[in-house]
Amino acid sequence: MALVFRQSENMTTYEVRSAGKSLRLYTNGVFHSQYHPDYLFNGGIWDALSLPAIFTPRHLEKILVLGVGGGTVIHQLAQLTSPVSIIGIDINAMHLKIAQKHFALKYPCLELIHGDAVAYTAARKNQFDMIVDDIFLEGENNPYRPVAQSGRWLELLSARLGENGILVRNHLSQREAASSLEQHGEYIQSSFLSGIEITVPCYENAIHVYCKNALTTRAARRAASVFTTTSLKKQDYTKLRYRLRKLFVNG
Repeated sequence: MALVFRQSENMTTYEVRSAGKSLRLYTNGVFHSQYHPDYLFNGGIWDALSLPAIFTPRHLEKILVLGVGGGTVIHQLAQLTSPVSIIGIDINAMHLKIAQKHFALKYPCLELIHGDAVAYTAARKNQFDMIVDDIFLEGENNPYRPVAQSGRWLELLSARLGENGILVRNHLSQREAASSLEQHGEYIQSSFLSGIEITVPCYENAIHVYCKNALTTRAARRAASVFTTTSLKKQDYTKLRYRLRKLFVNG
Protein backbone atom coordinates (compact mmCIF):
# COMPACT_ATOMS: atom_id res chain seq x y z
CA MET A 1 0.00 0.00 0.00
CA ALA A 2 1.22 3.51 -0.81
CA LEU A 3 1.68 6.06 1.95
CA VAL A 4 -0.52 9.10 1.32
CA PHE A 5 -0.13 10.90 4.65
CA ARG A 6 1.93 10.46 7.81
CA GLN A 7 2.17 12.70 10.84
CA SER A 8 3.25 12.18 14.46
CA GLU A 9 1.75 14.29 17.21
CA ASN A 10 1.75 13.82 21.00
CA MET A 11 3.26 10.30 20.81
CA THR A 12 0.66 9.30 18.22
CA THR A 13 1.38 8.50 14.58
CA TYR A 14 -1.35 8.91 11.97
CA GLU A 15 -1.14 7.33 8.53
CA VAL A 16 -3.36 7.24 5.48
CA ARG A 17 -2.48 4.47 3.03
CA SER A 18 -3.92 3.78 -0.39
CA ALA A 19 -4.41 0.77 -2.63
CA GLY A 20 -5.77 2.11 -5.88
CA LYS A 21 -8.66 4.39 -4.89
CA SER A 22 -9.16 2.64 -1.55
CA LEU A 23 -7.94 4.57 1.51
CA ARG A 24 -7.18 3.30 4.99
CA LEU A 25 -6.64 5.22 8.22
CA TYR A 26 -4.17 3.89 10.80
CA THR A 27 -3.48 5.42 14.22
CA ASN A 28 -0.39 4.04 15.93
CA GLY A 29 -0.66 1.13 13.55
CA VAL A 30 -4.27 0.35 14.50
CA PHE A 31 -6.65 0.11 11.53
CA HIS A 32 -9.57 2.55 11.99
CA SER A 33 -11.35 3.14 8.68
CA GLN A 34 -11.46 2.16 5.04
CA TYR A 35 -13.08 4.23 2.30
CA HIS A 36 -13.51 3.75 -1.45
CA PRO A 37 -15.22 6.54 -3.40
CA ASP A 38 -16.63 4.11 -5.99
CA TYR A 39 -18.23 1.59 -3.61
CA LEU A 40 -20.81 2.55 -1.02
CA PHE A 41 -20.41 -0.78 0.78
CA ASN A 42 -16.85 -2.12 0.79
CA GLY A 43 -17.09 -5.37 2.76
CA GLY A 44 -15.93 -3.82 6.04
CA ILE A 45 -17.45 -3.70 9.50
CA TRP A 46 -18.72 -0.21 8.65
CA ASP A 47 -21.27 -1.81 6.34
CA ALA A 48 -22.88 -3.44 9.37
CA LEU A 49 -22.96 -0.14 11.26
CA SER A 50 -24.81 1.73 8.51
CA LEU A 51 -27.00 -1.13 7.25
CA PRO A 52 -29.71 -0.71 9.95
CA ALA A 53 -30.59 2.63 8.35
CA ILE A 54 -32.38 0.70 5.58
CA PHE A 55 -33.97 -2.02 7.74
CA THR A 56 -37.27 -0.14 7.70
CA PRO A 57 -38.91 2.11 5.08
CA ARG A 58 -39.03 4.97 7.60
CA HIS A 59 -36.86 7.97 6.70
CA LEU A 60 -34.15 8.84 9.24
CA GLU A 61 -33.85 12.60 9.56
CA LYS A 62 -31.48 13.05 12.51
CA ILE A 63 -28.47 10.81 13.07
CA LEU A 64 -25.75 10.90 15.75
CA VAL A 65 -22.43 9.13 15.16
CA LEU A 66 -20.23 8.70 18.24
CA GLY A 67 -16.71 8.01 17.01
CA VAL A 68 -16.00 9.29 13.50
CA GLY A 69 -12.57 7.88 12.60
CA GLY A 70 -12.17 8.34 8.85
CA GLY A 71 -15.91 8.83 8.44
CA THR A 72 -16.81 5.74 6.40
CA VAL A 73 -20.08 5.21 8.29
CA ILE A 74 -21.06 8.83 7.79
CA HIS A 75 -20.42 8.56 4.04
CA GLN A 76 -22.72 5.54 3.91
CA LEU A 77 -25.46 7.04 6.07
CA ALA A 78 -25.49 10.33 4.15
CA GLN A 79 -25.99 8.47 0.87
CA LEU A 80 -28.40 5.84 2.17
CA THR A 81 -30.82 8.10 4.02
CA SER A 82 -30.39 11.71 2.80
CA PRO A 83 -30.82 12.93 6.40
CA VAL A 84 -31.60 16.46 7.47
CA SER A 85 -28.79 16.31 10.03
CA ILE A 86 -25.83 14.11 10.90
CA ILE A 87 -23.72 15.01 13.91
CA GLY A 88 -20.37 13.25 14.22
CA ILE A 89 -18.39 13.44 17.47
CA ASP A 90 -14.75 12.43 17.88
CA ILE A 91 -12.31 13.14 20.69
CA ASN A 92 -9.42 13.01 18.23
CA ALA A 93 -9.10 16.29 16.33
CA MET A 94 -6.61 14.77 13.87
CA HIS A 95 -9.12 12.10 12.87
CA LEU A 96 -11.61 14.80 11.95
CA LYS A 97 -9.01 16.71 9.91
CA ILE A 98 -7.96 13.55 8.08
CA ALA A 99 -11.58 12.57 7.44
CA GLN A 100 -12.29 15.92 5.82
CA LYS A 101 -9.06 16.29 3.86
CA HIS A 102 -8.28 12.74 2.75
CA PHE A 103 -11.62 10.92 3.02
CA ALA A 104 -13.71 13.72 1.46
CA LEU A 105 -16.05 13.86 4.45
CA LYS A 106 -18.07 16.96 3.58
CA TYR A 107 -21.86 17.11 3.36
CA PRO A 108 -24.24 20.06 3.81
CA CYS A 109 -26.15 18.09 6.46
CA LEU A 110 -23.01 17.16 8.43
CA GLU A 111 -21.69 18.79 11.59
CA LEU A 112 -18.38 17.43 12.90
CA ILE A 113 -17.57 18.17 16.53
CA HIS A 114 -14.24 17.69 18.28
CA GLY A 115 -15.10 16.61 21.79
CA ASP A 116 -15.95 13.90 24.27
CA ALA A 117 -18.89 11.89 22.91
CA VAL A 118 -20.09 10.87 26.37
CA ALA A 119 -20.05 14.44 27.68
CA TYR A 120 -21.81 15.68 24.55
CA THR A 121 -24.54 13.07 24.82
CA ALA A 122 -25.07 13.82 28.51
CA ALA A 123 -25.14 17.59 28.12
CA ARG A 124 -27.69 17.86 25.31
CA LYS A 125 -31.33 16.86 25.14
CA ASN A 126 -31.53 16.38 21.36
CA GLN A 127 -33.37 13.31 20.16
CA PHE A 128 -32.23 11.29 17.18
CA ASP A 129 -33.73 8.74 14.82
CA MET A 130 -30.50 6.73 14.88
CA ILE A 131 -27.42 6.66 17.11
CA VAL A 132 -24.25 4.80 16.15
CA ASP A 133 -22.11 4.02 19.21
CA ASP A 134 -18.67 3.35 17.72
CA ILE A 135 -16.44 4.86 20.41
CA PHE A 136 -12.99 3.29 20.34
CA LEU A 137 -9.43 4.33 21.08
CA GLU A 138 -6.30 2.67 19.75
CA GLY A 139 -4.74 0.14 22.12
CA GLU A 140 -1.38 -1.57 21.89
CA ASN A 141 -2.50 -3.85 19.06
CA ASN A 142 -6.24 -3.32 18.62
CA PRO A 143 -8.87 -0.69 19.33
CA TYR A 144 -10.57 -0.77 22.73
CA ARG A 145 -13.69 0.76 24.23
CA PRO A 146 -12.92 3.66 26.59
CA VAL A 147 -16.57 3.76 27.64
CA ALA A 148 -17.57 1.11 30.15
CA GLN A 149 -20.44 -1.17 29.15
CA SER A 150 -22.53 0.41 31.86
CA GLY A 151 -26.26 0.51 32.36
CA ARG A 152 -26.04 4.26 32.81
CA TRP A 153 -24.52 4.72 29.35
CA LEU A 154 -27.26 2.59 27.79
CA GLU A 155 -29.91 4.63 29.60
CA LEU A 156 -28.37 7.84 28.29
CA LEU A 157 -28.27 6.56 24.71
CA SER A 158 -31.86 5.34 24.93
CA ALA A 159 -33.00 8.71 26.28
CA ARG A 160 -31.53 10.45 23.22
CA LEU A 161 -33.56 8.35 20.79
CA GLY A 162 -36.95 9.30 19.40
CA GLU A 163 -39.97 7.05 19.84
CA ASN A 164 -39.05 4.90 16.81
CA GLY A 165 -35.30 5.27 17.23
CA ILE A 166 -32.54 2.79 16.42
CA LEU A 167 -29.41 2.25 18.53
CA VAL A 168 -26.43 0.62 16.79
CA ARG A 169 -23.51 -0.56 18.95
CA ASN A 170 -20.16 -1.93 17.79
CA HIS A 171 -18.63 -4.75 19.85
CA LEU A 172 -15.19 -6.18 19.15
CA SER A 173 -16.43 -9.77 19.39
CA GLN A 174 -19.61 -11.81 19.69
CA ARG A 175 -18.47 -12.81 23.16
CA GLU A 176 -18.22 -9.17 24.25
CA ALA A 177 -21.60 -8.40 22.68
CA ALA A 178 -23.24 -11.39 24.37
CA SER A 179 -21.76 -10.39 27.73
CA SER A 180 -23.14 -6.87 27.41
CA LEU A 181 -26.59 -8.15 26.47
CA GLU A 182 -26.58 -10.65 29.32
CA GLN A 183 -25.51 -8.02 31.83
CA HIS A 184 -28.02 -5.40 30.73
CA GLY A 185 -30.63 -7.55 29.02
CA GLU A 186 -33.44 -6.69 31.41
CA TYR A 187 -33.04 -2.96 30.82
CA ILE A 188 -32.49 -3.34 27.07
CA GLN A 189 -35.60 -5.48 26.59
CA SER A 190 -37.68 -3.07 28.66
CA SER A 191 -36.50 -0.09 26.60
CA PHE A 192 -36.47 -1.59 23.10
CA LEU A 193 -38.97 -3.80 21.30
CA SER A 194 -36.44 -5.76 19.25
CA GLY A 195 -32.78 -6.57 18.89
CA ILE A 196 -30.76 -7.92 15.96
CA GLU A 197 -27.10 -8.92 15.70
CA ILE A 198 -25.15 -8.25 12.49
CA THR A 199 -21.84 -9.87 11.59
CA VAL A 200 -19.77 -9.65 8.41
CA PRO A 201 -17.14 -12.04 6.99
CA CYS A 202 -13.48 -11.53 7.96
CA TYR A 203 -14.34 -9.46 11.06
CA GLU A 204 -14.85 -10.70 14.63
CA ASN A 205 -17.00 -7.69 15.52
CA ALA A 206 -20.66 -8.11 16.41
CA ILE A 207 -23.01 -5.19 15.82
CA HIS A 208 -26.06 -5.06 18.08
CA VAL A 209 -29.06 -3.15 16.77
CA TYR A 210 -31.74 -2.21 19.29
CA CYS A 211 -35.00 -0.82 17.90
CA LYS A 212 -37.81 1.06 19.61
CA ASN A 213 -40.21 -0.69 17.22
CA ALA A 214 -40.63 -4.43 16.65
CA LEU A 215 -38.38 -5.56 13.80
CA THR A 216 -37.78 -9.17 12.77
CA THR A 217 -34.66 -10.37 10.95
CA ARG A 218 -36.87 -11.43 8.05
CA ALA A 219 -38.38 -7.96 7.69
CA ALA A 220 -34.97 -6.30 8.05
CA ARG A 221 -33.38 -8.54 5.43
CA ARG A 222 -36.27 -7.98 3.01
CA ALA A 223 -36.20 -4.20 3.45
CA ALA A 224 -32.42 -4.08 2.93
CA SER A 225 -32.66 -6.25 -0.18
CA VAL A 226 -35.44 -4.15 -1.71
CA PHE A 227 -33.61 -0.90 -0.99
CA THR A 228 -30.23 -1.97 -2.35
CA THR A 229 -31.62 -3.46 -5.56
CA THR A 230 -34.03 -0.62 -6.33
CA SER A 231 -32.27 2.47 -4.96
CA LEU A 232 -28.55 1.77 -5.46
CA LYS A 233 -26.26 1.04 -8.36
CA LYS A 234 -25.12 -2.57 -8.47
CA GLN A 235 -21.49 -1.67 -7.75
CA ASP A 236 -22.60 0.06 -4.54
CA TYR A 237 -23.77 -3.18 -2.96
CA THR A 238 -21.84 -5.88 -4.83
CA LYS A 239 -19.40 -6.24 -1.90
CA LEU A 240 -22.11 -6.22 0.77
CA ARG A 241 -22.07 -9.46 2.79
CA TYR A 242 -23.71 -9.85 6.18
CA ARG A 243 -25.55 -12.20 8.52
CA LEU A 244 -28.47 -11.34 10.79
CA ARG A 245 -29.40 -13.10 14.02
CA LYS A 246 -32.43 -12.41 16.18
CA LEU A 247 -31.63 -11.31 19.71
CA PHE A 248 -35.20 -10.66 20.87
CA VAL A 249 -38.58 -9.40 19.68
CA ASN A 250 -41.14 -8.18 22.19
CA GLY A 251 -44.84 -7.99 21.43
